[in-house]
Amino acid sequence: MTGRDDRATALNSGKAEAATLAEVLAVDTPILFQSIFPEAPDRYAVEVDAVGRLGISARMAAMGQLLVRWPGPAVIERLRDHRSDTVRGWGCFVIGVRIWP
Repeated sequence: MTGRDDRATALNSGKAEAATLAEVLAVDTPILFQSIFPEAPDRYAVEVDAVGRLGISARMAAMGQLLVRWPGPAVIERLRDHRSDTVRGWGCFVIGVRIWP
């Protein structure tokens, strides 16, 4: 495994913050979601796969909407202090969905 592979694994598992815009854009949303929410019902995996093909802004907004539906608005407690900036960003979009539904 190369250093690049190790970095991608760390980003996609939620164990690292992105250091560059290229890393932010390279995060694999479905893999990260499964790493953070292994208990998620299968129907959400299908939806997250579709979300993963969106552009970054639409992807983040869609994840906020999805996470409000499952596991629900209280998920913010789980997201807000996460090591991954992408996961924390999902939390920001959860707040946005709650304020501006």
